[in-house]
Amino acid sequence: MSGYRPEHLVLIPGAYSTKATWDLLIPHLPGGVTAHPVTYPAIDDLHGIADALLADLPEHFAVAGQSLGGQVALAVHDRAPDRVDNLIVIGMSDGPEIDQGVSQSLQTQKAVGFDAFAEGFIHTLGFEGAAADVARARFHEYGAERADAHLRAILSRPDWSDSLSALAVPSLFIGMTADQVVPTQGVRELAARAAGSDYREISDCGHTPHVERPADLAATIVDWWDSLG
Repeated sequence: MSGYRPEHLVLIPGAYSTKATWDLLIPHLPGGVTAHPVTYPAIDDLHGIADALLADLPEHFAVAGQSLGGQVALAVHDRAPDRVDNLIVIGMSDGPEIDQGVSQSLQTQKAVGFDAFAEGFIHTLGFEGAAADVARARFHEYGAERADAHLRAILSRPDWSDSLSALAVPSLFIGMTADQVVPTQGVRELAARAAGSDYREISDCGHTPHVERPADLAATIVDWWDSLG
């Protein structure tokens, strides 16, 4: 028997991604759940991004964010906690290693150009063949302006400690055991700071489970929803 299901699920992509990155996941969501994938503008402040998104979102919704999208999801909850029914954070951490990685990405983009940087990042994600072609097209759709603004938004992010400890909605944090960008330890530590959160893992999966293992990601989310009753 199925348990809880949200009427609306907002899907927030990570850096270098647009709403199209969720295309493989959406068919695996249960019937009755309306997906709202978003592409957010080139704003260099996470709460500013949240404000821009909230203007077009349903009155009440569950929200799932991957990587940078997890940061934006937390900012959305900060801005409108009464509108968020539950929160799902995928492949995100908040330690100093994030600042180091983002600073390096900004430096590399400036040194070699956005296109060359994109090729290196696609290699880091482990994409090959057709998957690499799709990722390449989405990088170009995303563009250098968004990349620069969003990476600066990560560097200027708030201290999430108060937001996490004060979460008043059910929250799920998902790590991937083969993630080369955000190791599971960082996701687990973030979950431990969130009031009443649940932590789950997807085995043998990299940083983008919605692309690499969409059926397994959907099953993980649905199983957690079932646990909510």
